[in-house]
Amino acid sequence: MSAGVGALRLPRFRWRRKNKARPGSAALTFAREKRQILGVLAFAVALPFPMNEPQPEGVVGMPGLMLYLSVVGFYIWRVAAEREATLPMWAMNILGLAYIPWFFYRLRSVGPAHIAKPMVELLLFGLVVKLFSMRRESEKWHVTVLLFFLFVAAMATSVHPLIIVYLLGFLVLWLALLFRFVHLHLLATYRDAVPARRLGIQPLLAACAMLILAGAIPFFTLLPRLRTPYILGQGINPPRQSYSTGFRDEVSLDVVGNIRQNEAVALRLKPEGSTLKAPRMLRGTTYDTFEHNAWLKSETKSTLLSPAAHNFYRLRDGEVDGKMRVWLEPLDSRSLILPMETLSVEVSQRLLSDVGGGVLISQPRRGILEYRIGIGSRPVYLADSPDLASETEPTLDATSVSPRVRELSELLTADLPKAQVVERIEQYLAHNYAYTLDFLGRETENPIEDFLFKYRSGHCEYFATAMILMLRSVDVPARLVTGFVGAEFNPLEDYYIVRQSNAHAWVEAWIPEVGWATFDPTPPAGRPEIRSPNFGMLVRQAWDYLEFRWDRYVMSYGFFDQIGLLIRMREAWRRFESPFKVPASDPGGRPDGTGPLEWEGIPPQVAEAFRIGVLGLFVASLAIGLVAVSVFRRKFDVTSAYRSLRTAFGRRDPSIGKATAPLALLSWAESHVPHVAEPSGQLIERYLLEIYAGRTVKGSDASSLRRHLRAIRSGLRKGPRGSG
Repeated sequence: MSAGVGALRLPRFRWRRKNKARPGSAALTFAREKRQILGVLAFAVALPFPMNEPQPEGVVGMPGLMLYLSVVGFYIWRVAAEREATLPMWAMNILGLAYIPWFFYRLRSVGPAHIAKPMVELLLFGLVVKLFSMRRESEKWHVTVLLFFLFVAAMATSVHPLIIVYLLGFLVLWLALLFRFVHLHLLATYRDAVPARRLGIQPLLAACAMLILAGAIPFFTLLPRLRTPYILGQGINPPRQSYSTGFRDEVSLDVVGNIRQNEAVALRLKPEGSTLKAPRMLRGTTYDTFEHNAWLKSETKSTLLSPAAHNFYRLRDGEVDGKMRVWLEPLDSRSLILPMETLSVEVSQRLLSDVGGGVLISQPRRGILEYRIGIGSRPVYLADSPDLASETEPTLDATSVSPRVRELSELLTADLPKAQVVERIEQYLAHNYAYTLDFLGRETENPIEDFLFKYRSGHCEYFATAMILMLRSVDVPARLVTGFVGAEFNPLEDYYIVRQSNAHAWVEAWIPEVGWATFDPTPPAGRPEIRSPNFGMLVRQAWDYLEFRWDRYVMSYGFFDQIGLLIRMREAWRRFESPFKVPASDPGGRPDGTGPLEWEGIPPQVAEAFRIGVLGLFVASLAIGLVAVSVFRRKFDVTSAYRSLRTAFGRRDPSIGKATAPLALLSWAESHVPHVAEPSGQLIERYLLEIYAGRTVKGSDASSLRRHLRAIRSGLRKGPRGSG
């Protein structure tokens, strides 16, 4: 072959490079389809960005995403309409120069903690410009590289479990279009050597997807990782969550809390054993100072707790009835949520205790906090006894008590002992006032006085605050406590769920000769309740199980989890090899306290060789099994059926071989094995139709071929009907 033709010789194929494409040629059609493929991938790769971190606007907000999708959709329409005029070089330069100031402005506005946002926007801008400016074939591969980096950014900034669905869908789409892209590239380059029809690559596509997923699991498991991702930081000026969205360290009567409508999970508790039940009350934050209609926390008086052992804190002495493992979701609070009966805590954080007995962590956190607690049989109060003689005792501060509130308190508690004073005020509020979250139209400068004498309704913070001010007006120390009440059981993994809607506020009051005690003046209708199991709750619990597993073993999977995995793998290997080990023997030749063993007396070298041989045999058997499955489960088509028929006839007549023509094979069957001539004829007919007419076998035809082949094999084994 001459050098001018530019041919490349390979076994059984002649690959010929095509000449420069002319207008209207097939090469232009191939190029247009490749552009469409790139446009579809560019459209799909940006879809998850608004749902990803940082929330609430995502990496790319909805306005930016809609602009990007509109431009890409316009590009796809232009390609489909055969309008493929590209951007000139000078236009690309102007767009690039114009985007530079905007890029630096975005860097400055979002801060270094959200650097992923301007970087992703830059990638999207570069992808759009590159799509409209493609001229050479190599530039299509440049676009593919940009698409890959955008896909990595979409996966790296996502924390939602449903991203796995998008990942699988995009993986299949990416592989299918990439295979088609390569096929079109080969068609345009080596047109005479590559079949023009679409290739049946579904098995190859499935195999590639499975290999990618199988390889990703060990890669994800063993890849060294950081505990806190840099790109998911909160930024310089993070937007504060609304008070109505969840539990937090601030309590203000000027803001109506709608936390009862929030079904998000706050924490999960799993008892270690079957003796512990769900905790009824879980303490969070304590408050002693009430000013300007808001409760203030005195964090400056917090003291660092001394651990009794490494990461182990003893809160109070007492008998531990059982242990619980707790997973606390990220809350806008530094309080460590604990059941009232908690005696000890095991946590990898430094702990502090405030003057009200609340337990706090020393540093803010972003992810789930896991800790283990010891539970006793009675409530535990960490706060010290109040100084009743001090004028600065915070639990006796009555500066916010109005004269009408003091008069009501004295009227209700005249001549009653301290213990009965507390119970009298609690019962009075619980039975004479209504619980409500409807504060529409209320405008007041003294919300507690209006609650008691005008509206006579409010939420739990109103009831607790009113009781505390009334108690302080009659010289009974009291403080506010916020936390959670109740928990629902998730039977999927035997743990309890505490939701944001379980948030509540109550009172701790000091009673002489008793100490601190808990009281709840909120009417029963206003207290968090555990709803009876139903289908909706089952669906929520199933979703919580999935979300918890995703966050625990994907989002929060870190270095210490990897160490634990390696330790478990080592223990599993030891359990596997333990039956083959030769135990150490005493002078009598027997293991200490175990009696004679089957392996006793075998040299250690022989035992070690046997262990290695067993392991090698297992690995070899597994490899042979995988090869056998791949070989024997090959694709069934009419050609393989025809070859099986020819082989079966060849066992009867050695003259039949690969050179025997199909019609000669049919003639032999009619003369030598007429009882299988009919199915043989139908199979040979289907073979000739595919070879010469291009009519491939699909669906029911393939099933009929299998039936014909089974009938032929069965007839050849049994012989003609009626024969002895």
